Amino acid sequence: MRRIVGAVRIVAGLALLATVVAQIADELAHAAFLPSRYFAYFTIQTALIDVVVLLVGGWWAVRRPRDTRLLTTVAMCTVVYAVVTTVVYNALLRGIVAPGYESPDWMNEMLHVVIPILLIVDWIVAPGRERLRGRAVWWIVAYPLAWIAFTMIRGGIDRWYPYPFLEPAGPNGVPGVVAYIVGLAAAMIALAFVAVLRTRPREPKLQQRPDAGP
Repeated sequence: MRRIVGAVRIVAGLALLATVVAQIADELAHAAFLPSRYFAYFTIQTALIDVVVLLVGGWWAVRRPRDTRLLTTVAMCTVVYAVVTTVVYNALLRGIVAPGYESPDWMNEMLHVVIPILLIVDWIVAPGRERLRGRAVWWIVAYPLAWIAFTMIRGGIDRWYPYPFLEPAGPNGVPGVVAYIVGLAAAMIALAFVAVLRTRPREPKLQQRPDAGP
């Protein structure tokens, strides 16, 4: 089972990498590729992290019976980001097209739906996870907070934000932006707690002998 999981991870990692490369090539062909903006998207950054985690995790699963705690922690982060990515995309961003360029549908579906679902299923069914402590949850918010801080500082300078709900000049104003940030951070923490519980095996119930006292 571990080797099958490892093979699936490697194939998925290569497929995701090919998708990112194909999207960059398509944008170059349409004279729409701006590296400083393309790599600023949370989806693209987490996709590149996913590629590394899938390939390393796949190779490790083929060769070892259990993941390390570090690999399990990073995988937990990727699956939480995957849930947030697919929910935000389908709830808030589906159908929104950037001016002057529209990415092919299959690329968007791969980045925002297919790979996130695969990561979620992998976390649920794959064997060999290392047990995590509750404090591992706080690693979840470290990268998103750094990303949002950089994004808001940059947006304040060049007036470009990767997602409409982060624009202070948008219809919801600054309070709306703060509400989205706080809500997404809270959702990530809650999802992380659920993910941590998945790494903890159920304790077998002790059967009491019929003649045992109270």
